Amino acid sequence: MGYFFALDIPDEIAEDLKALELEGANIRTQRRSDMHITLSYMGNVPEDKLDILIQEAAKIQCDPFSLQVDGVFYFPPNQGYRGHFYGASIEKNDKICELKSKVDEKIKGLGLKNMREKEDYSPHITLFRSESDESREETDEFLQKYADFTTSPFFINSFALYRSDHPNPYEKIEEFNFKT
Repeated sequence: MGYFFALDIPDEIAEDLKALELEGANIRTQRRSDMHITLSYMGNVPEDKLDILIQEAAKIQCDPFSLQVDGVFYFPPNQGYRGHFYGASIEKNDKICELKSKVDEKIKGLGLKNMREKEDYSPHITLFRSESDESREETDEFLQKYADFTTSPFFINSFALYRSDHPNPYEKIEEFNFKT
């Protein structure tokens, strides 16, 4: 089981993303309920720190902002992921980076670890997963076909804490509306 902070995406953006296709016998499509933009993944959070984490996250102040899908990506297993991930890239802006930084500060302040902390944050929405290697040809075709795929900008005015208990759908624990 693990916990993570994420941004929800609007239904109309999820509908737009359904147009993207990836061929392959071992490809699993991400459930709509599991589509999000991860800010920080902490793995297991001790029960005695969970309530404090929620209280601290509720103190985060941020102005609402817009995001937009801008192309696609592929992460192989050797980048800290337990499989092959394909999805939609999110245009990175100062606002999402500022929010991520504030979330990371709260995590670190409680002595928790951000399992995927790295200097170059790559916001994205996972669309497909595979536990086995797809052909390089299929991956290249996906990346080329949707390289210029974009959506309309979408509005972000909250973030949420989720629980992950693979293979079950993610469970939203708490939503935090932005306080300006």
